[in-house]
Amino acid sequence: MSRSANLLDEIHSQTSKYVNNSLDTMTSMDGKVGAITYRMGEVDDNLNYLLGR
Repeated sequence: MSRSANLLDEIHSQTSKYVNNSLDTMTSMDGKVGAITYRMGEVDDNLNYLLGR
């Protein structure tokens, strides 16, 4: 019984680490996507200016 409890604790710990790492990765990606979107808007504005639109 004790062994099963230890195994469940280990699985819970690994799952928590995986979820936390996934959340960190998603947060990082969100920041990168936001920066890319901002830069695309700047490029679009500059292109419109250069083309006289």
